[in-house]
Formats: sequence, C-alpha cells, structure tokens
Amino acid sequence: MTHDGYKKSMDPSPEPLSTSLELWRTSDIPKDLDHLVSIFGERGLLILICMLLFPAALPLPTGGFTHLFEIIAVIPTIQLITGRTHALLPGRIRRITLSATFMNRLLPRTIRIIRWIEHHSRPRSAKFLARQPVQSAVGVILLLFLAGAFLAPPFSGLDTLPAMGATIMTLGLLLRDRIVVLAGLGLGALGWTLLILLGSFVMHLLG
Repeated sequence: MTHDGYKKSMDPSPEPLSTSLELWRTSDIPKDLDHLVSIFGERGLLILICMLLFPAALPLPTGGFTHLFEIIAVIPTIQLITGRTHALLPGRIRRITLSATFMNRLLPRTIRIIRWIEHHSRPRSAKFLARQPVQSAVGVILLLFLAGAFLAPPFSGLDTLPAMGATIMTLGLLLRDRIVVLAGLGLGALGWTLLILLGSFVMHLLG
C-alpha cells in the first residue's frame, strides 16, 4: 500500500490503533520516524511515544539499547507537555529507520497487546482527558517514568515497569480511557517504588 493509499484507508474515521499500525507495518511506506509521525496526524505524537517505549516495556533482555529510544522519547513528551498536537523532530532523528527486528518481531507483539487493551477499553472521561492541562500533567508523569526507566540498572529488569507504565498511560490518552491511564500510573509508580527500595538497600549495604 502506498502512502496516499494508506491515508485514504484512514478516512473518514480513524481505524483502531492496532489496525492502523498493522497496515503501516505491512505497507511499502518507509519505516522511519518521520513517516510514523506524519501518517497518523494528531495521533502521531502519542503513537511515537508508545513505539519508542514499547521495547523497554516488554519483559525481554535488551542489553540497554532501549536507552536510546528513551532519550528520543523525551522530545515528543516535552512537546506533549507544551501543548503541541504534532511531533516536531530534529532532522537526524526523523530519518531514523526502525530495524527489521523491530518491525517483524517487536511490533507484532506490540500490536497484539494494543489490540487486547482496545478490546477491553472504552471511552471513559474522554472530554476530560482531551483537555490540554490534563495532557500536560500526564506528560510530566511520563517524564518521571522515563527517568525511572533510564536510571534502572542494566539487566536488572527494573526499567520494565516504569516504561510499561508510561506506555499504558499514553495508550490511555489515545483511547480516551481513564482506567487505562490510571493502570499505567499504578504500574509506573510501582516501578519507581522498586527503584527506591533497591537504592535504599544498596545504600544500607554500603553504609
């Protein structure tokens, strides 16, 4: 499917996010961040955050390569806080191409998870979640969870919960479902709690 054909398939009403991502994955549209943002319009900023954080949110050994994605995710998260509706990425980052491993292994798993959440979700507090002050507040929390994922010791698995919390909160904004947002908030808070407890334990050993 071409770029224009894909955009036509999105009109007049948007497809479910999982369907849209699967269409993009199997299309001949370039698999770089620039096209990922552009074809999804106003949803592109939140979808970009999701895609950048999902590798860290999956309980898989990553060897720390997800830190690069977490650093890039800071840019659209700050833009969410400041009220932008479309992601604005520096040229070099826009040209980053997602690897075949990401597209053929990680993304299908991500789409299955999103489809499951969509199946159990419905719009709850949609107008409230669409308000800019609310989205800015969520963006601040996302930054805290990003920091938790980034600061987690390598190979400890402690980056999973903060990244998962941030990803699910972002999905909650996309689906306009406060329950999904609150579930992500709880997971991210649990992740930070475990990080603090680990830090306290290490300090106790050293002290």
